[in-house]
Amino acid sequence: MGRNCWVMSYDYVDLDVFLNILVFYRSAGYRVHLNRTPASGDLLVLLRGDPGESLTGHCGDVHIYDYVKEHSIDWAERLPAASRIRLVSLTAPAHAEGLEWLRGYLPVVPEIWQQPLPRRRQSRPLHIANWKPLRDDPYQAQIMELVRSGFLEVYGGKWDRLGVETHGLSYLEANSRLAGARCCYGLMYAYQRGTTISGRMWQAPLNGCVVFSEEGTGPEGIPGVITVERFEPANLDCLPEEPSAESLAREAATYWRQASRCLAQGLGLTLSRQPSPLAVMACRWRLQRQHMVTVAARLMARLRRFLGPRRRLQAWRQRAERFPSG
Repeated sequence: MGRNCWVMSYDYVDLDVFLNILVFYRSAGYRVHLNRTPASGDLLVLLRGDPGESLTGHCGDVHIYDYVKEHSIDWAERLPAASRIRLVSLTAPAHAEGLEWLRGYLPVVPEIWQQPLPRRRQSRPLHIANWKPLRDDPYQAQIMELVRSGFLEVYGGKWDRLGVETHGLSYLEANSRLAGARCCYGLMYAYQRGTTISGRMWQAPLNGCVVFSEEGTGPEGIPGVITVERFEPANLDCLPEEPSAESLAREAATYWRQASRCLAQGLGLTLSRQPSPLAVMACRWRLQRQHMVTVAARLMARLRRFLGPRRRLQAWRQRAERFPSG
């Protein structure tokens, strides 16, 4: 394994995205490096953000995954010396000159994400996402209504702004809960609808959980994704009468393995028959580490909330004893 692949993500690193990228390129025979100064002649993989003029001297091949849809970048201008630029996205780029567009999505490696499926599954739908400050968005308003009514079980950050007491989850916790639920709801930013897909659209079906998403957001053919005009309890009528979590998980795994192989072919890569076992093991360890960090941070936050008022009260008592009135 002598070839190098330099992965750059300038504004944020989505752990789930990077772990899929890591195994995908390792399985194609590359050593993968994240956010380190790339060697000019090696393969460069770009995920999020605008590199500005930092890569004008790069002369190797470049793979760009435009999955966030926050920027409209002229990549040929950003990478004038690149030998070949391939851009992967579900919709055609605004600036197509000087690059090859591949219609597709990020690679997905089921072996990283699938969790054991429990025998009993909860019927109450899930919504696992941070609260999004979308103004006058009907889907956001419907999600808030379903959360407040108790129809949805919600996890994520910033929900305290609406008076909803909950907390975020690690990737392991999120996928375990999806594996134990019949269905969940996803919510995308308005500018992303119809131009990309959310991580929930592949993580949930891989764990046997159906996803309800906004109308026009799910490309045809993705197993386990149901698009609806409105988020409401009546959506549950769209579920199969006897859903099999096992069959959905198998179908989703087959779909994403085939999609990743088609992606590799379009990028001129040759994947090994099976994902690199060492790479998958390393990713599972990273997920375990992220889980421990997430749980520890949650416990510390609870401890601070518990001790905060007591410490203030103790300080007031000490002050009162030092300076008694009268």
